Amino acid sequence: MTMSQRKVHQLSTSDARNHFADLVNRVAYGKEQVILRRHGQALVAVIPLEDWQRLQGQALPPPSHPSRKPQKGRKK
Repeated sequence: MTMSQRKVHQLSTSDARNHFADLVNRVAYGKEQVILRRHGQALVAVIPLEDWQRLQGQALPPPSHPSRKPQKGRKK
């Protein structure tokens, strides 16, 4: 399935925040594309990594999983 053949879903930013894990899974594993809207205006697109790589014309190395270290003094 190509990028143009995928159905594009729309979601408010507040719904995306409340269901972030589900959103990530839908995009990463379901290969969905999601437009996030704030106050009715399209704001950003969340797309699978493969689509982004194709748009960039590059291939990234597979993600590594470095050991996580606790973050001290993390700023918000």
